[in-house]
Parts: sequence; C-alpha cells; structure tokens
Amino acid sequence: MEKSPILVLGKISGTRSIKGALRIIKRGTLLDDLLKVNKKPEIELFKARSLKDGFLMEPEASGRYQLLNLHLLSRETAEIKLAGIDTIQEALALKGHFIGMSIDEARLNFHDPDDPYLFEYIGLQIFEGDICRGQVLRVEEFNDKQWIISDEPEEAMIPLQGPYIQSIDFQHLKIILHENTGLFEFNENP
Repeated sequence: MEKSPILVLGKISGTRSIKGALRIIKRGTLLDDLLKVNKKPEIELFKARSLKDGFLMEPEASGRYQLLNLHLLSRETAEIKLAGIDTIQEALALKGHFIGMSIDEARLNFHDPDDPYLFEYIGLQIFEGDICRGQVLRVEEFNDKQWIISDEPEEAMIPLQGPYIQSIDFQHLKIILHENTGLFEFNENP
C-alpha cells in the first residue's frame, strides 16, 4: 500500500527561549487553521531529504507532540511550544525538522467545499468524458492564475479557472473536464 504524501506545515528553524520554545518558518496558513479546528492539536515532526511542491521527499517520522501554543512573530514565522520539550537542549535537537501531515489527514481536517486548499487537488484523477487523462501532480501559479499540472501521458497544464472544468468531486477524488476541450490533442495525433 502506497503511503500518503506528507504535506509541509512548517519547519523548525531554531529556539526562542531556554524553556524549549521553538521558532518555525510557516508554509501558508495551515498551522494557524489547525489551531482554529483544534485548540491543542497533535502535530507530527519529520526529517526529510528535501521538500518539493510543498511535500516531503523521503520523510521519516520523528515524533508526535501536542502543540500547546503558537505565537505569530511575522506573517511567515511563529514561535511554538510543544508538550515535553522543556529545555533548550531538547529544542535544539528538533532544529531542521519539518512539521507535516499526511495529505489524507489534511483533507479530513481542512476541507472547505466553498474554498478548497490547493493541496486538495493533488492526486485527483482527471477525466475528459469517460477517458482518464491522468492525475494532478501539483498546482502552480502562473500569470496570476492557478494551473493544474497533470501527469498522463505527458505533463499537461489545465487552468483551474475557466471553461474547461465541468466539476470537481473531492469525495471521489475526480476532476471532470468538458468533453473535447482540445487540451490533450497533442497526445492523440503524434
């Protein structure tokens, strides 16, 4: 069974006090939104080789902690306090770790049908009529628009806004395009 990709919520960049507070660099607003859903959530820390498109490459879980407090320092940085991390030595041991969540868990915690997060599109199957045209690899912003990047049979860009998408079904993980969009003709006529 394939593991669910790990979405990055932030990265621990250092310590803030001798009592174990941590300075983090946030990725987006998911960590803030997690606190709105759950006042004292558990978060999972990971070590990873690298980060790509908001997901960890080769993640290794390194522990779950209860998030006791989050204090914004700026739009991109915050101070957090984790249960069980009470000294500067314990905090320093976590420097460089990522705060992450499986994409499946993130979909359960954050889904808003009226205003979906961009990560929710990752992995959705793309259909044009009855033909599966691939799945969403990533969502990129280009020319002030958001584009879905598909994988099959070659990488294709599909505008998220516009006339091509008929419906998006997050429950069944599908994007239905209108038929005969012309977006995939380059693959059918070599």
